Amino acid sequence: MPILSKSVLFLLLPLAVLTSHAQNQKSDTLTFHFAFDRSDLQPADSPLLSRIAGLAIDSISITGHTDIKGSVAYNQRLSESRAISTQTALQHLLPATSPAIRLEGRGKSEPLPGDDSLSRRVVVIVYYHDKPAPPVARIDTPPPPPHPEGEPDTTLSLDNINFIANTPVLTDAAREAMPGTIRNLRTFSDRFLEIDGFCNAPGPPLPPQDPLYKLSVQRAKYIYDVLVQSGFDSTRLRYKGLGNTRPVNAHPTTAAEMDQNMRVEIKVYRKPPPL
Repeated sequence: MPILSKSVLFLLLPLAVLTSHAQNQKSDTLTFHFAFDRSDLQPADSPLLSRIAGLAIDSISITGHTDIKGSVAYNQRLSESRAISTQTALQHLLPATSPAIRLEGRGKSEPLPGDDSLSRRVVVIVYYHDKPAPPVARIDTPPPPPHPEGEPDTTLSLDNINFIANTPVLTDAAREAMPGTIRNLRTFSDRFLEIDGFCNAPGPPLPPQDPLYKLSVQRAKYIYDVLVQSGFDSTRLRYKGLGNTRPVNAHPTTAAEMDQNMRVEIKVYRKPPPL
C-alpha cells in the first residue's frame, strides 16, 4: 500500500475552479468507520457508498482519522491508508469523467468524544449542485388525546433534525433547521420534556452495551445540551437513548429512509415523566 508523506495534504486529481455552480452548490457528508488497526471498508458501508450515485458532483474531500492509541507517525500513515481505501471504493461509483478528489490524513489529531470506535473513521464531503433547498423546520404536533396518568401529552417528531450516519453530529440541513426548532419548542418550556435518541440498525433490539445503542444516547444528549444552552430549565429536561426501537422504516432501502431512523423525538409531560 502506498505511503503518503507525513502530515501533508495532497491531491490525487487537480482541483478545478468551480464557478458555474458557486451559488447553488450543496454538500453532503458521509462517515465510514473502521475496525481497530484496519483500513479496509466494511460490507455494511455499501448503502452509504450508494448515496453519491446520480449526484452532479463537483468535487469530493476525503479525510482519514484514527483513535488516540499508537504513535503519531503510525496513526498518520493509517489515517492516510483509510482515506485511500475509501477513495478506491468511491471511484467504482463515479462517472468516467471523475470529479476532483482531495485526500487528507489527520492521524489522531481530531478524536471524537465517547467510544474509540467513533474516532476510527473517514469523513467524505461530497460537493454537488442542483440539490433542492432544505425544507423549513417543522414540528408535527397532533392534538393531545385523552391519556392515562404517566403517559406523555404528546410526542414531537423533529422533522429535519437528523444525524450523520454513525455519529452524534447533525447533518448540514439539521444545523440550519435547529434555530427554528428551538423557537417552536419554547412553547413547551413550562412542561417536562423527555428527549429520546434513536439509531438506524434493522433487526432485533440492540443491547445497551452495543456501540450503536450508545450512539442513540449521545444523540439525545446532544439535543439536551443544545436546549440547556438555549435557556431551557435543565430540571425539566431528561434524555435517554432507545437504540433501534420504534424505527420509522423497519426495512430501509434508501438513504432517506435510513436518515429517518437516525432521529430524536421529544415527549411532553405536564408532570415529571416516569423513570
